[in-house]
Amino acid sequence: MAITKEFGSGSIQGRPITISATSSPGNTIHTADASAKDEIWIYAVNNNASTERDLSIEFGGSGADVVITLPPKKGLVKVIPGQPLSGSSVVRAFASAASDVKVFVFVNRIT
Repeated sequence: MAITKEFGSGSIQGRPITISATSSPGNTIHTADASAKDEIWIYAVNNNASTERDLSIEFGGSGADVVITLPPKKGLVKVIPGQPLSGSSVVRAFASAASDVKVFVFVNRIT
């Protein structure tokens, strides 16, 4: 068994992903490996100065599997703490307002 740390596939070289979608299906933030097990970690920040924002995460389907309310300008919040996924499943996210929420995604790929 080997473990490698990878960027979320929806990210450009580990940069944050701006969530512009406000409904399902959300922005693609990661596509799991076809055969390896991807342990997915997601952190989020709400850059709105004064308003809470909801962030919804979809694991391989449509509709929210996880919904979290992010306080305004409080720094990174852990949203998903190492959820395993495989089989080319797609992880998507949408928020209650476009472009206020950014997500940071990394994956521990277990082969």
